[in-house]
Amino acid sequence: MAMEAGCAFHIVQVDDQSRVEQLYPGHVTTIKLPSAEAVRRDELAEARALDPLLARLLDTPDGIVIVDVGANFDARVMEFLAGMDYPTESAEAGIANIAIVPMTTEQDAVMLGVRSIRRFDACFPGSRLIVARCQDGGDFGSLQIQAQQAFDEFVKPRIADPNNVIDLAFLRPRSRQTLERLGCTAEQLASMPPRELEARTGLLRAETRQILFDLSECLDAIDTEVTRALGPFRSAAAG
Repeated sequence: MAMEAGCAFHIVQVDDQSRVEQLYPGHVTTIKLPSAEAVRRDELAEARALDPLLARLLDTPDGIVIVDVGANFDARVMEFLAGMDYPTESAEAGIANIAIVPMTTEQDAVMLGVRSIRRFDACFPGSRLIVARCQDGGDFGSLQIQAQQAFDEFVKPRIADPNNVIDLAFLRPRSRQTLERLGCTAEQLASMPPRELEARTGLLRAETRQILFDLSECLDAIDTEVTRALGPFRSAAAG
């Protein structure tokens, strides 16, 4: 979406997903965190590994820096930035920090999401956090006791404000499978001519058109939600 809006953007992924680099060549920095054993041997190993992230965040005055952090690394990344006094320095530089925490109705996903929310609030007090609520057919009101209590305490009060929640439309399994099979972005697939999709997948004409229709509807719904929640921020970045 940043690309479509004409915004200068860069992705820093603290994970190892080669697909991201393939989809956005020239726009991705990949950081691999050292193992616990490596950190025990060298206490500065983690700081060196994460230095490109700090540099990118502080040295990109215009545009958007998207930080994609694997679920198991969020604590290490946020504690590093807090230890580097990034929250204070970014506030003084007028940098807007926005966290988007995805959440499905699965028990583990809710608990992981709540954990990330609590860590972000502790490390970045006063910064904006948005819950990306996935429309997966489940019900957040039917969680098991522990997950329901966590959701009610840390998520429900936040999403009472519609500006703090984005509803992600459900993408049908066949469309997700086609994206994975072709190794392209959702935007690239949605703009693909039906005959090209037929040729590349071997699917029937009706199947390809249904996939393209579902994908376009899903992207339109997501763009509407993101524009609503992040409109002022996106406009400032594009300008």
